[in-house]
This record gives sequence, structure tokens and C-alpha cells, in this order.
Amino acid sequence: MSKIKLFLKICILSLAGLGATFGFASDKLNHRAVVETAKKMSISVERVREDAIDGCSGSQFSMNVCATYHYVVEDLNLNDLYSQAIAKVRSTPAEPLLRKSQKAWLIYRDASCEYESQGVEGGSMHGAYALECMKNLTSERAQHLEKYVKCTSAGCPGNN
Repeated sequence: MSKIKLFLKICILSLAGLGATFGFASDKLNHRAVVETAKKMSISVERVREDAIDGCSGSQFSMNVCATYHYVVEDLNLNDLYSQAIAKVRSTPAEPLLRKSQKAWLIYRDASCEYESQGVEGGSMHGAYALECMKNLTSERAQHLEKYVKCTSAGCPGNN
């Protein structure tokens, strides 16, 4: 894939993610993500808000801020759901299995995104490409954890 096509793909995916993030994430989650992104990137909260709201356009740095922000939203959401899932299965045979599966999933996500982004390694888009992958896989995992949290039938993990 050419670098221009890759750049356009990331911009389109990021813009789609921007609408989803601001449309569905709570204000509290958005605020936590802005603050966490500012810490991670050693920049001001205002700069994160500018770059995230402006739609990931402009300079490469702005696009990296935006990509980081969108990943952080998904990561915080995942962490919240994981905490809820652990609370649901605490002191059951499912608890160590959930912990084991989450550790394995983190290894898978990181390795998969490292593999997927290796084609642009060393380029200015590498970070944004890797973060887009991590955002997508983290969002998928959050959907799985949300199903576990909401599940109330006898066959659900922790409902023996």
C-alpha cells in the first residue's frame, strides 16, 4: 500500500472514529481520555481537545495526538469493563480464567498491531497506524467484555 493511500485510510478511519467517540462516549470518559492523552504526550489538555475536535487534520503531530486520544478512549472503556467483569466473577472459578484470558489478549493485541504496522515502521505514519490498530482491537475486546458483564443466564462466566 502506498504511503498516500495509507495516510488517507488512517484519516478516514480516524474521522469515523471521531464521530463514534464523541457520539457514544460519555462526557466523563471523554474528559478522562483528554487528560490521559495530555499526560502521555506531555502536552496541554487544550491541545488535545483542539486536535481531537478538529478531526485529526493538519500536521502529523496533530494527527498523532488525535490517534492517541482515540486509542485512549477505547483503552479506558476497556479497563472500566474489565473491572466490572472481574467484579462480577470475583471469587468464582471464572476469575482466574478471565485474568488469564485478558493477559493473553493484551499480548495478542500488541503483537498483532506490531505486525500490522511494520510496513510503515520508521515513517511518520507508523505511530498513528499502530494506534489505529490498537484502537480497533481494543474496541472489539471491549464489546466482548461488555457481553460478559451484561450476561445473566446460567451459562455465563461466573454464573454457575
